[in-house]
Amino acid sequence: MQNPLVSIIIPCFNAEKHLHETVNSIVKQHYHNWECIIINDHSTDRTPEIAKKYSYEHPDRFKYKVNSRKGACAARNEGLRVAKGEYIQFLDADDLLSEDKIQKQILQLASEDAFTISNCAWAKFTNIGEAPSPSVQATNKNYSNPKQWLSDSWFGEGMSLISTWLTSRKLINLAGAWDEELLINQDGEYFCRVLLNAKRIEFVEDCMVYYRQSNPKSISKQKSFEVFQSQLNSYRKYKFNIQQQDQITQDLMLPALGAQLSDFYIRMKQTHPSLAKQAIDELQKLHMKPTPQGGRLFKNLSRFFGLDNAIKIRTLLTLKK
Repeated sequence: MQNPLVSIIIPCFNAEKHLHETVNSIVKQHYHNWECIIINDHSTDRTPEIAKKYSYEHPDRFKYKVNSRKGACAARNEGLRVAKGEYIQFLDADDLLSEDKIQKQILQLASEDAFTISNCAWAKFTNIGEAPSPSVQATNKNYSNPKQWLSDSWFGEGMSLISTWLTSRKLINLAGAWDEELLINQDGEYFCRVLLNAKRIEFVEDCMVYYRQSNPKSISKQKSFEVFQSQLNSYRKYKFNIQQQDQITQDLMLPALGAQLSDFYIRMKQTHPSLAKQAIDELQKLHMKPTPQGGRLFKNLSRFFGLDNAIKIRTLLTLKK
């Protein structure tokens, strides 16, 4: 299709402060064939009032839904159930799209099949009017094998946001639903499944997603045992999905998963030793040992003193700051 419908799905929890700016970035899109589905995730502020206003005034463009369960993943699943688009654009309620984001990605995808996914760059900002800080990623390029993107990302070469991707409905259907049990890394686990089914990544230059750094209470900034346990569970789900693939894919991706588990072990060793032990158990199942991750100094410390001693030294140096 030359002018496919794009469904933009926005889960909202107490988003009254930024929702208008986010929607405004959609209204200003150079590409016009879109629908926007706003899902209220049990907000206690004016989010429902704001979202309903859009759906009342522009019912052909905006749909307002209430999350029947709870959480951003459940809200996204709710949005997918009612979305009619051939392509899906996920967007958080405080982030922004550059005006040409969807248009440039649709133009790039027009000559590709439904198994090609589009990606773009992103930049951090705090408030409107401030100069955004672009995130330079080694993974900002085309990939003939999306599994290689996952491997590169897990080895620390780069990352993307859920909103940088523009995904065909076919790939969305193959990936299945968002995992509503995970507390963290839901986007990593979900797009792992998407990219395992994709055949190509097209990176589109000169368009952008703007990621707002504004919520110190977000789940990604919490450091509870339950959050870290959920992160480890997301890595277990990575492993399950990888092990459904052919041997070539497993040989490519399992070492990268080992790097993720090693990083988790290093971060948990001093603060949550029981989680560190679980990470070791997962590595042993893969016939691997934890390896140093991070900067050159930490890797040199590990080389001279061993990984566990390097962790202790780094912890002591951090406490002295």
